[in-house]
Order: sequence, then C-alpha cells, then structure tokens
Amino acid sequence: MSRNGFQPEVLDGIVNYCAGNGIQIHSIMTHFAAAWDNPAFTKLQLETFLNVAAKYRPRGIKLHVANSAGTLLGYGNDLDFVRPGIAMYGLPPDTKQNAIDMYNCLGLRPLLSWMAKPNLVKTMTEGRTVGYDNTHRCEEGEVIATLSLGYADGFNRLLSGKGIVTTENGAECPVIGRVSMDAISVRLPCQEDKYSNFFIIKNDYTSPNSVVNLAKMLHTITYDVVTSLAARLARVYARKGVIYTTRT
Repeated sequence: MSRNGFQPEVLDGIVNYCAGNGIQIHSIMTHFAAAWDNPAFTKLQLETFLNVAAKYRPRGIKLHVANSAGTLLGYGNDLDFVRPGIAMYGLPPDTKQNAIDMYNCLGLRPLLSWMAKPNLVKTMTEGRTVGYDNTHRCEEGEVIATLSLGYADGFNRLLSGKGIVTTENGAECPVIGRVSMDAISVRLPCQEDKYSNFFIIKNDYTSPNSVVNLAKMLHTITYDVVTSLAARLARVYARKGVIYTTRT
C-alpha cells in the first residue's frame, strides 16, 4: 500500500535487525489497498506479501492481511487473523449493489440509527424564505420542522436542499434551505406531532437517509459519513431493543 511500513525487499533486514536487538516480532501484516474494487491488484499484493513473509510463519510469527473487504471476499482468510472493521458495524466498504446483496445474504444490517425530535413545527405563508441565503421559498401552508443538529454534528452541509430525513412511519421529509451549524429545516407532509421521532440516519441499506445512500449523495464512502459524526452527539446503546447504557 506504500502508506506506512516498508517495502517487501527490506523485510529480511528488518527481521534480522529485530533479532539482533532483542526485539520480539509478534506479527507481520499488510493492508489491502483495493480489495473490493481491484481483485487482480489485490491478488498480486497478497502474493507479494506471502512471498516475503510466509517463511517466518514456522517461527511462530503471525501473519494477517484481511480487512473487511478481504474477509468477505476471501483474501488471506487462511492466515492467523482477520481484521474486519466497518463490516462489524453492518456497513459495506463499497456502495455498489453487489456489496449490499452480499451483506443481505450474510444477514448483516447497519447498527447505527441517528434520531432527533423537532424543537419547532410551524406552518408557513407563501413567499417566506427559510435558512441562510434565502435558498428555499415557501408555498402557502408548508409545514416546516426545525431539528437541532447541523454540520457541527456531522450532517454534511452539502445535503442542503437535497438531504432527506424520514418519520417513524417512513414518510420522507426533504431538507430545505441551507444546513446550518446547529440546525436543519425539513418540510413535513402534514402537521406531524412535534414530539415525533425523525430518522436522520436510518439503519438499513435502502432508505434515502441510509449511510449507503448518504455516501452516494455526497460522492464519498460509508466510512466518511459515520466518522464525521461529532463527539457531542448523545449515544444510546441498545441490545435486542433494550437500552443498556447512554453517553451524553
């Protein structure tokens, strides 16, 4: 991958240096650069790694290579460890349909939902504008909810005017106007109960506000969406529908 570590041709010298200086080696590893998208390169990378590292395995040194994509696609699963990362959270390393189909076949699902309640619901008159820069102009009778979250929480500003949040019954509510630092506005299909819960991120693969579809909309990857969520967001941890701890 040529990011950290060292090139294959210097491995023997590194091992000899460690042996000569009393440094015990636990593992030799590499990290796949394109396990999901480029099988030819991935097989070459694995072959290159094994050509230089396999001779150390009989000495008790562990070898491992398989990230989430490698684990799922079978690259290096016969070594000493696998290192699934994002797969443990039910999120695919790629947003293409074949990745979603594989996850569904394996019975995986995203574990993360982001939910919020509106702090204000109001009915607008025709011509009123919403948010910075007047980018949304209301029609008569539009029902607008304000949610206390924004780009400071990890709701990307690029979702201005095109993001979707959903109600608990699945109704889609478009984000209108600019995403602010601490607030977004959404258009409701009707005068929803202002204490209703809204899904900012839905824990499936198909909703418009799933992590997969948010990544597609933002032309990025699922990792980027979820690692952007701010530390200030309250966390609620549940197992089989039962809350066992919270962090605020």
